Amino acid sequence: MALKVAIKGVMGLPASMNKMSPSWSQLKPHPELAKEEISVIFVQHTDTTKIRKIFNKVNRYARQTSRSDNIITSDDDIFAVITRKLIAPGEPLAPVNGIDVVNWKNNTLSARSKHLTTLSALYTIAETLLKDEKLSNKMLPNEEIANDAYKTVSDFWRISLDKINAFSKYMELTYEDKPVSGLRESNLLLKPVTQMALAHTARMARAKDIPWEEIAKKLNTVDWSFENSVWFNILIIPSANKKMITGKEAIRGAGMVISYIVMGDKMTRDELNDVRQIICNARDDDNAELPQQV
Repeated sequence: MALKVAIKGVMGLPASMNKMSPSWSQLKPHPELAKEEISVIFVQHTDTTKIRKIFNKVNRYARQTSRSDNIITSDDDIFAVITRKLIAPGEPLAPVNGIDVVNWKNNTLSARSKHLTTLSALYTIAETLLKDEKLSNKMLPNEEIANDAYKTVSDFWRISLDKINAFSKYMELTYEDKPVSGLRESNLLLKPVTQMALAHTARMARAKDIPWEEIAKKLNTVDWSFENSVWFNILIIPSANKKMITGKEAIRGAGMVISYIVMGDKMTRDELNDVRQIICNARDDDNAELPQQV
């Protein structure tokens, strides 16, 4: 289309563009461009994986693609591969009755969204859960390591969806094709930011050999409402619209606070000092008290 307009000027514009911008009227034809030689590369389609890799590399480095596009198309990135597998049929976050549980187009969820989480959040959660495995996002590990990595992430989601009441309620409403907006407005667990923070808690539980099932049950006794002051300046900004706090370090900090609430008695002195500093910073008070454990 660009070449057509360049060669024919205004006459090269599609007829459907009946509302012409004033600047377009200045497009002059350059018919001499039709004689120019242009390099074109044709790639024989031998298999889909090869084409996907070429598409991903060309778009990623020639023109920056979105984070979601990279996750959807990358076949070298183990975290992207795991993320896509999670939403495949038969997997924990597969569509329910034709309704996508994961928003794979956008990185945020609107108030009326039917989704539980986003593709970007899934990727970050996989990264966090597997951080101690030292996996690369540029080269796939061998099949055995890849399968173990996927099991770690999928187990986190299977247990969470089964044992955490807010997630179970979401799945129940989705199966019945009922709105989930009320649940999202009342429970911070329906926010991708909180889910990413939970991954830090799950990683710590795993390092301490505490079953995620045990932690998941404790999470049900926590007050996840937007009015709970424990989360002020930790997960949410205490303003009228209760905006979520994003950012890698903020999410890690929220994960540490959640970890303290559900397994503070198993934390090391350094970990406790870290939580204490996070709370003091959030309260702007060097003598701020730590939240109550469950």
